[in-house]
Amino acid sequence: MKKKWIIGLVAAALVLATIFAGASALAQTGSGPANPSSGVYLDSPLLVRLATALDLTPAELSAELGTGKTLASIALERNVPAEALVNAIIAPHAEQLALQVKYGYLTAEQSQALLETARERASLLWFTCQSFPFSRAVIRR
Repeated sequence: MKKKWIIGLVAAALVLATIFAGASALAQTGSGPANPSSGVYLDSPLLVRLATALDLTPAELSAELGTGKTLASIALERNVPAEALVNAIIAPHAEQLALQVKYGYLTAEQSQALLETARERASLLWFTCQSFPFSRAVIRR
């Protein structure tokens, strides 16, 4: 009877150790986002457009943002106007709107209004966030 208790306790200890080891392994982020709750996805095309506007390589921009610098501070250091980065952010949206106007899905006025809204949102990100686009951006390749 005593043997069964010992075997049961050892089995329970192994199960608990496995659970805790798995939980701690899943909790480690490694090179993942510093702030995963930000919900930001900075994809490669956007990273390339921003790096080009800043006259950096994507790897250099990623490294700069990874040190905690803001997009605004990087742009100021490199004398790049905010408008250049806003244009880089909204470029695909602007292209899509131009196509929708071309094929008659939107009027030029509707397109301009949507583009202006996109510019305002991109500008807010520029002026209010720690790094691009939100605090400690998640950079995916």
